[in-house]
Amino acid sequence: MTLALCSKEIAILLAPVITMYELCLGPGDLLSGPLLTRVKLLKPLLAFWLLLIGYFIVRQLALGTWLGGYDNSLGLGLPFSEWLAQTWHGFMITLVPVNADVLSKSNALIRVWSWGCSLCGIVLVAMFVRGKFLREIVFCSSFAVLALLPVYKIFYVLT
Repeated sequence: MTLALCSKEIAILLAPVITMYELCLGPGDLLSGPLLTRVKLLKPLLAFWLLLIGYFIVRQLALGTWLGGYDNSLGLGLPFSEWLAQTWHGFMITLVPVNADVLSKSNALIRVWSWGCSLCGIVLVAMFVRGKFLREIVFCSSFAVLALLPVYKIFYVLT
């Protein structure tokens, strides 16, 4: 993990992903049971989190910033409705990656893709509600959110 952090910022996700894996899919039931048992099961993850904290401290001291990127590229000064509209637009472009200059939104392929994504979402929600594959769905959903965190700025660049 140390080498990964030194070579690519995306490695900051290793600790959260490994933790989510252990919580959702790892051995034992970390979401219930005595607190002491759960703490003992998560103890091996402490090294990852300590490395991550050390990385942020060294980066702050060396570069004066916690993370890379450009200032004010999150649209934080926008009214909430505009921020929400930009975020939704960026999410939809990420979900349906089509160049509007090449294919229009009414193209049959785009419609099939969009309906397929919607159907997958409905099936996942139904499986979640029924309790089927609950641990796997929670892990995959958490992983998807974690995977988009480092590229959050795409939601504002694409608008």
